[in-house]
Amino acid sequence: MINDEQISVIIVTFNSQVAIKKCIQTLLSFYPHSPIYIIDNNSTDETVNIVKKFSQVRLIQSMENLGFSKANNLASESIQTKFVCFLNPDTVLLNKQNLINLAEDLEQNEKFGLVGPKIIHPDGRIQKTVRNLPTLRNAFLEYVLNHQGSYDFYQPKSSVLVIVPSITGAVMMLKTELFRKVGGFSEKFFLYYEDLDLCQKIANSNLKIGYDPQVVISHIMGASGKKVDVNQLLIESAKKYHGLIEYYLITFIIRLGLLIHRHRFT
Repeated sequence: MINDEQISVIIVTFNSQVAIKKCIQTLLSFYPHSPIYIIDNNSTDETVNIVKKFSQVRLIQSMENLGFSKANNLASESIQTKFVCFLNPDTVLLNKQNLINLAEDLEQNEKFGLVGPKIIHPDGRIQKTVRNLPTLRNAFLEYVLNHQGSYDFYQPKSSVLVIVPSITGAVMMLKTELFRKVGGFSEKFFLYYEDLDLCQKIANSNLKIGYDPQVVISHIMGASGKKVDVNQLLIESAKKYHGLIEYYLITFIIRLGLLIHRHRFT
């Protein structure tokens, strides 16, 4: 039987004052014995002052913005529990079984190395958090041949734990030993694609990525990281992930597909 003492939670914050208080409150309510690490990437708002009000939380303050990967890796060095859960600061747990159930998915199914939940908007709409590998072939299938879900995020048609290619980094649960074994998050990514890269590394170690729709967590998208050029960071990470040639080929395919379908319906 897994208990909250076996699960550490890591949250990276950057100008997260809008959401971090509720995130911490629900965590402490449901998991009072879980070690909670919050590493702040030099926020300029009230994030740090809010976090300091929670004495149970272990706050790590960086004097610079380390990015998502490096900050998570730094915080993970202190973890001694069997499981580690990476949470975005704008996520909200909905019940006391959320993290326990994800850890049990790993404990009871040895083929899985990493699992994530169904994530919903505050109004109940489902967020698409599962993605196939973003290859040239899959870009062509989705944008030219109109095979939905081949390249972009999609919602699996399953009501139970299922194997998927990758999940978003908003909520990720895995064993601490495995996270260290695969080298953690790749620090070549400042923000974006680090979750996809981690999923690939785990898959390359002959373990599966799991999506459990029976575990539901709320996510307020875009509630942190203000003053960050999101589009530019996304482009930079995509170039690092694909390499320049493949990145520009995929960009061409996407633009071509959009042009074809726009012409088809005009």
